[in-house]
Amino acid sequence: MMAIPLKYATASQEIPLGYFLDSTDGNTEETGLTIANTDIKLWKAGAIIFANKNSGGATHISNGLYYTTLDATDTDTYGALIIFVHVAGALAVRVECVVMEADAYDALYAAAGTGHIEADAVQISGDGTAADNLKTACDNYSATRGLAGTALPAAAADAAGGLPISDAGGLDLDTQIGTDIDAVLADTGEMQADLANGGRLDLLIDAIKAKTDNLPADPADDSDIDAQLATIDGIVDAIKAVTDNLPDAGALNDLATILADTNELQTDDVPGLIAALNDLSAADVNAEVDTALADIHLDHLLAADYDPASKPGTATALLNELVENDGGVSRFTVNALENAPSGSGASAETIADAVWDEAKSGHVAAGSFGEEVQAHSLSSEVAALNDLSAADVNAEVDTALADYDPPTKAEMDTGHGLLATEAKQDTIDGIVDAIKAVTDNLPDNGALSSLATAAALSTVDGIVDAIKAVTDLLPDSGALSSLATAAALTTVDTVVDAIKAVTDNLPDSGALGSDTLTWENWTKRVLAYCQGNIAKDGNAYAYKDVAGSGTVMTLTAAESARTRS
Repeated sequence: MMAIPLKYATASQEIPLGYFLDSTDGNTEETGLTIANTDIKLWKAGAIIFANKNSGGATHISNGLYYTTLDATDTDTYGALIIFVHVAGALAVRVECVVMEADAYDALYAAAGTGHIEADAVQISGDGTAADNLKTACDNYSATRGLAGTALPAAAADAAGGLPISDAGGLDLDTQIGTDIDAVLADTGEMQADLANGGRLDLLIDAIKAKTDNLPADPADDSDIDAQLATIDGIVDAIKAVTDNLPDAGALNDLATILADTNELQTDDVPGLIAALNDLSAADVNAEVDTALADIHLDHLLAADYDPASKPGTATALLNELVENDGGVSRFTVNALENAPSGSGASAETIADAVWDEAKSGHVAAGSFGEEVQAHSLSSEVAALNDLSAADVNAEVDTALADYDPPTKAEMDTGHGLLATEAKQDTIDGIVDAIKAVTDNLPDNGALSSLATAAALSTVDGIVDAIKAVTDLLPDSGALSSLATAAALTTVDTVVDAIKAVTDNLPDSGALGSDTLTWENWTKRVLAYCQGNIAKDGNAYAYKDVAGSGTVMTLTAAESARTRS
């Protein structure tokens, strides 16, 4: 999160604080906290202690977010301003701000800001005097004379000390100077010839001298002659002054060189070059200052991108030593922060989120845990375990079926054939129907709950014991295997049929609903029936059919020593 910008030593600057979350669950928004100025701790750049906010606490906005207003005292130190708030019932909150120069703040954030940060050139190429001179020149800038200090005369036509210009325009210095020099040379050449011994002026002077030699010592018009001689002397002096300055003692041998130089001056457009040297606009000055700042990389503070992976300037420069690369983002080095103030730090949740969201590309060093995890991708290994082809599945199914060894069709047909005759199915159906007819008529829908009394159960237990005593004496330990011949089974079947015939004739289809059915009555009926149809002859028992036509089955058992009362 970017630090909140603040204007230096300025009141009424509101900043947000939050989220304030419940200290127990770390999620519920705390909307009713009372936050005083003494709960708001300020750390100002370079400080070794915290300061309470000068005045005023914090006010709730919504959803656990609060705001507070900083004043000039709170913002009286340039640089980082870190705010800490920790009140009862809520987790701690930390907000980072940066206090800026007022001009820089207004340039970036004011409503009418230019977007440019003002800069003062303290030195030029390390020279403070040069920067002062540049300021003086800019302060005295003139639209007609350019920067102060150039000493260019005013461009006024015909003014004393002014630039040589043409009233009519189109001044041709080569032509003008050439014409004037030619006239001067002609005149001086003529004068030299006239002054030579025997020349025209020489002869005139000699004639004058002859005249003056004959003048009286004090002629009447002496004053007039003195005045004329003085005039002549001035003229002669002026001529001499000119001729003394002519090249080659007046011979003018270097005239061709002079003409060449003047031609070169015309080609070079001297006035234009002079004007160009003085045409420095405010934009030019800004451009030069921007270049100077870029040369020492100060533009990377706010105006240009700073790439921590490719630091500009000298590697051991202060900023470059404080900052290191964090995946293309600048961050302070451990050394830069080792003496920084301690705080609550990030929560476990924030740290966990940062770890799980960390790019894998940043953890590939050989032997590191990140490299090991990436080298053994669980998804690919699990996918390998699930790489079962259709052929593999079929083979496993075939093996399982072979281990099961189900019956063959022939075996199933044989088993089915034992039961699949109409006669056998009819027999089974009849037996089932008969059993169902009896069970349907049992008391209490077959539950026999009315018979399941303690006394009845005791009686049943006695009868079961008696039956067991008899069955214990049966041949083959009760299996009766020696009696299980075809003939004996036929006899048993006949007896069962006889018993069924009897039960079918019982009152109420065996339910005995018209007679009071007690265990005593039931026992009497059975004994009466047995006395009428079973006769004992020694160790043999003969059972007669219902009609009493004769013996149908004889059972022989070992003599029992058991005596019943």
